[in-house]
Amino acid sequence: MNLRRRSPIWTLAAVPYLLLSASQQAGVITHLNPDGSGERLVYARGAVGRGSELDKYLTRALPGAEFCRQSSEGGNYLTWRDTNTANLAKVSQAEVTNMGILQSPFSIFSTHVWKEALTFDRGDATEVEVHGQELAQFHYIVRMPGTITTSTPPGKVEGNRVEWEAKIGPEPQTFTVESRTVRWAYLILWIYVLAFVVTKCIAVAPRVLAKVRRKPKRI
Repeated sequence: MNLRRRSPIWTLAAVPYLLLSASQQAGVITHLNPDGSGERLVYARGAVGRGSELDKYLTRALPGAEFCRQSSEGGNYLTWRDTNTANLAKVSQAEVTNMGILQSPFSIFSTHVWKEALTFDRGDATEVEVHGQELAQFHYIVRMPGTITTSTPPGKVEGNRVEWEAKIGPEPQTFTVESRTVRWAYLILWIYVLAFVVTKCIAVAPRVLAKVRRKPKRI
């Protein structure tokens, strides 16, 4: 697998209930590249007065994040963590499948599949904080190479992007998305081969026909 840039492997940890109780909306965005590499970002949005809480709990959700950013406008606070490009095939609780020429040599499409189990962690949250997380939204977003063909469970699909609103609870949730890209180089090669064969046939056809016409008839 040829990665464009290597960096430490990071995994999305169980999302803390405390992050959800402190935020109005939170989520994770995963961007998958055709070679199996990708980037990940987690974010949380809430009141400015809870900014320090959001920063702390968001770090727990993605402990390997290499970049931390914050912004505030009016009474709203937005914080997010993201990473450099990494090999997503090595992320635990996730599966990356790329079907290329070796797997389907007669198809002009490459198929890409991303699958991950998302979990939420109650941790040391109180009953009040557990109730507070029910008011928050957690969005699970994936950007795939090419056009998305299927998503399980059904999500909101727009081109190469799919979005789910996760159901917060003790049981893990599994999200699967499949997309496909056109193998342009492979397609052009087949067109070239076909054009070469047709050209040769056209060049040889007159000579073959001439020999057929000159063949003497049997008496």
